[in-house]
Amino acid sequence: LTKEGLLVLSFCKSRDYISDRMFHTVTAAAGFPPVVVSDTTSPELRWQIYLTGPVMRNPDAVPADILPFAKVAPPTEPPSRLLTDDWPFVYVSPVTLDIPYLLVVGIIVALSAAATRKVLVKEASWLNGQMFFLGAAFLLLELQSIARLSLVYGSTWLTSSIVINGVLLMILGANLLVIKAEKLNYKSPWLFVLLFASLAASYFLPFRDILAWDNWWVSHLLVTVVTLLPMFAAGLIFATAFRNSTRPASALAFNLLGAVIGALVEYMSNYVGISGLVLIAAAFYFCGFLCNLRSSSSVAVANPE
Repeated sequence: LTKEGLLVLSFCKSRDYISDRMFHTVTAAAGFPPVVVSDTTSPELRWQIYLTGPVMRNPDAVPADILPFAKVAPPTEPPSRLLTDDWPFVYVSPVTLDIPYLLVVGIIVALSAAATRKVLVKEASWLNGQMFFLGAAFLLLELQSIARLSLVYGSTWLTSSIVINGVLLMILGANLLVIKAEKLNYKSPWLFVLLFASLAASYFLPFRDILAWDNWWVSHLLVTVVTLLPMFAAGLIFATAFRNSTRPASALAFNLLGAVIGALVEYMSNYVGISGLVLIAAAFYFCGFLCNLRSSSSVAVANPE
């Protein structure tokens, strides 16, 4: 904003914690409290307008009598949680769980378990367990990548195209490497070292500082590659494990079921933030690593026919 700039944010208040969150978020962004006025012509809507910017540093800039609006006293309670790029959930209650959403999640999990119960019982193995956790973690990484790169490229079709094409390139690269390196084994500890190192790099990446670099192409390419790199490492593990599966159909079934669970677990971002999905994905991958350790070292290569 310029020295005479003004930002007007209108919002229909539904809960006290939402309006308090909006007030404190605007305060943190501007560096001083906004002036809040309410529309008195529609009290049932509880419409509020937040005024901020350089011209609003002086609260007396807005007169007390500004019909049909009236000034609103600032909240006295501290904010429950500010809105940030990592936690942009305006309507998430700070003290309660979303029971209706959890019921839907429970129903989906129950239906998935019922539809796959025969496969789960008859085809259960440590290798298939690893495929399950790989699928669950992969979905979380994809959702986290879309959320992060939307901050880089904007919430448009461009972000979706970059993420989708980037994921496909990572998977393609992993499969090509597995095809060329026939001796590459899914039980190699170096694959998991690469995976967890890439997860750490993605989680701790100071992408806001990098995006401030003068070279636009280098900064954006670096953030994009580091964000998507864990999918390449996970693709190597998946491809080598799938190649060594004696029953590829059941392995793929376990992987897809894991993907369903991973998509549902994305709800946890409401509480741990979007970047926290990387940590949950790391926990899934660690479970997959444990399954890898327990799987038989003498797994036969699947018949290509």
